[in-house]
Amino acid sequence: MKPQKIGNFSVRKLVEVVDYLSPEFAFNEYDESKCKDYLKWLSPHFMLSSNAGINLLFSFHSFVVQGNNKTILIDTCIGNHKERSALPSWHNQNRPYIDNLRSMGIDIKDIDYVMCTHLHADHVGWNTQLINGKWIPTFPNAKYIFSKMDYQKHDLIYKNKSKSNDQNPNPGEGDFYASWEDSIIPVINSGNYELVDYDYNIDDSVSIIHTPGHTP
Repeated sequence: MKPQKIGNFSVRKLVEVVDYLSPEFAFNEYDESKCKDYLKWLSPHFMLSSNAGINLLFSFHSFVVQGNNKTILIDTCIGNHKERSALPSWHNQNRPYIDNLRSMGIDIKDIDYVMCTHLHADHVGWNTQLINGKWIPTFPNAKYIFSKMDYQKHDLIYKNKSKSNDQNPNPGEGDFYASWEDSIIPVINSGNYELVDYDYNIDDSVSIIHTPGHTP
């Protein structure tokens, strides 16, 4: 993606990884027979067919928004050293995300806001990094912004799981609990966060608009 200019702000894409994954990863009611008609124009840039079946191309990336003396990081991808057993391409990775950010001329200390559009594991991973065996917020000068409704929903799921006797969740559920523990709770414990209701203004030039559907 070429850098975009919106008013006084620039928007750049910071890619962590691009991967082909099974459509079932995103679509519970996926029907392969209905997708074959689209292969001709979707392949190879969005969809790939092989003997193993059809896979979709997924880009896991952040957006870096800069302007008016602010640097905002939108979504923080998968992260390094995270236990994500459901997907090999997410599990215990060691990717140069921070180095790539620095190659854009931005240090972790330069980020003023981290805004997670929602709190799934592939949007919160670089909220923290592993330092001396502890998960520490990656961006020390940033305020992390989370949807209050989304946070409350997922926090309740996490707390209810903690009270249950089921200690063997399926891999997808296990990844959610792991991401909550390594990428959300350390930020909450740091105090450098804000839970926001619906539409929210960072200032008079940057607004967050409530667009529910994928999550609350």
